[in-house]
Amino acid sequence: MIHLIKDILNPLSESSLEVKREDFDKLYMENAEFIRTSIYWMVRNQNIDDIVQDTFLKAWKKFDSFNRKSSFRTWLYRIAMNTTYDYLRKNKNYLESEVSSEISGDNNELKDLISKALHSLNLKHREAFILFYKFEYSQKEVAETLSISEGTAKSRIHYAKEKFTTFLKNNGVENE
Repeated sequence: MIHLIKDILNPLSESSLEVKREDFDKLYMENAEFIRTSIYWMVRNQNIDDIVQDTFLKAWKKFDSFNRKSSFRTWLYRIAMNTTYDYLRKNKNYLESEVSSEISGDNNELKDLISKALHSLNLKHREAFILFYKFEYSQKEVAETLSISEGTAKSRIHYAKEKFTTFLKNNGVENE
């Protein structure tokens, strides 16, 4: 009985913290690869692991505030993208010069061109494009994940595809 009273008075007691940790560990295992891949396609550099770690630290700290109005994956994805956007804003000048130097270089392999084409998209379009084409989300799922209307999702996907394919065509990649 005393243990029950302690749990009620102190919600972060050892036993409730243990349950919280177990729940979070399970959700981490189910979503870690998705989050890492999502960040990879947005950033594509050596700092991915740092951003993933920051994402899960923020999620752990805010785990009690997860209200289950959306899926855990959607909630976690938003944290990941906000963390990624923060990283990109802080490193904007460095990243822009990195992409510009890659574009003017001699390396024309398809993999490098795809990376450059992705980074030519603004963040909102890149995010919708990756969810739709890489993760094969429907337009409705993209809209729900990004908390935007389905029409906005459709527009972002269309614009991103157009700019992406134009970039590849302008760099010698033809449709087959």
